[in-house]
Amino acid sequence: MQKTFRKLDQGRQEAILDAAAAVFAEMSYHGSNIPRICACAGVSTGALYKYFRNKEALFRAVLDRGVDIIQGFYDEVEPREIFASITEVLKEIMPLTQRYRPYLILYIDIGGYSLNTFADYVSERFESVGRDYFFRLVEAAKGRGEIDACIDSDHAAYLIDSFVI
Repeated sequence: MQKTFRKLDQGRQEAILDAAAAVFAEMSYHGSNIPRICACAGVSTGALYKYFRNKEALFRAVLDRGVDIIQGFYDEVEPREIFASITEVLKEIMPLTQRYRPYLILYIDIGGYSLNTFADYVSERFESVGRDYFFRLVEAAKGRGEIDACIDSDHAAYLIDSFVI
């Protein structure tokens, strides 16, 4: 991402990345092209190349936005009693997945062989967001006596995150 993109207001940045995510999700990374992304985003090809060096840089920015969306979601969920927190996450995750469906499609797609370099780039960051939230939740629940202190927090967090996903 170039400095010129960062100078745009946040709403415009998000609109461009959301449009790119929709095209990538619909046509795949390899099937998509810059003119189609520009048409959907309402920007000229020249402007897009001022914002991003190439399609790969744009795709990486889209993946970064996907991680930011998930991080923002978990930042909004107030940690409290463990079962209430899990219930809230489960209740709120559906609207999130509907609103940001292209980003989740891309996350699933990067597991494919042809996109494994992108998986190396983003998978751990994407997966750690929920896992870290649930780890903190489990640790706090153990401290309050809500769950057995002998339960391994890493395993419990992984289990809960896998269930949610």
